Amino acid sequence: MSDGPKFDSKMIRSFILYEFLQKRKINEGFHNLSKIISNDVIGFDEFQFWFTRFSEGKQDLDFQINDETSGQTDRRTEKEEEEEEEMSLGV
Repeated sequence: MSDGPKFDSKMIRSFILYEFLQKRKINEGFHNLSKIISNDVIGFDEFQFWFTRFSEGKQDLDFQINDETSGQTDRRTEKEEEEEEEMSLGV
């Protein structure tokens, strides 16, 4: 017999995105998700990572977190965006 529904990473991220789109506060969103799945499936830190990422407009559910480079990809992208903006302004 099954222990309950199994949630894959993409489904969990979809729940987090839904909570963000409903304009919930991060703690409220985590609480709502915790009613559905246990905290050992996703902790607050990971929930916060995804919630913050979605709030920055980065809503790709397939993005993979790499422990060694976590945050570096985003920082590089932001730097590239700043450089492109400066170039377009002629700075």
